[in-house]
Amino acid sequence: KWYERDRPLFKKYIPLLRHVTAAGWQPVTHAACDNSKILVERFGPEADGTVFLTLLNDTADPQSGTVTADFKALDLKQISSARELVSGNAAKVADHGWGVSLRPQQAEVLCLSRSPK
Repeated sequence: KWYERDRPLFKKYIPLLRHVTAAGWQPVTHAACDNSKILVERFGPEADGTVFLTLLNDTADPQSGTVTADFKALDLKQISSARELVSGNAAKVADHGWGVSLRPQQAEVLCLSRSPK
């Protein structure tokens, strides 16, 4: 009964978590958010250069900001696509980065894919 209640959540989030964590956590993010209340961590790159940035609003209030990345340090000459994996939306392009808005305690994963060389 308890498992069935939450099965849709497991089907959505467990594969996503496996994919992101398989890319490997990196201690240096080479990315930041202009709102210090939105925490940023980096996973990857994968073999094809894809980088994942996990974002967390660990507060009781909604938070918004702009996430930026050091493309050179990430070996991303040019981004061909940026999308939010949890919501499934395309990332909102902002000045030199991507605009994010997170509800209290909400997490999101920003997936950055590079253009072919």
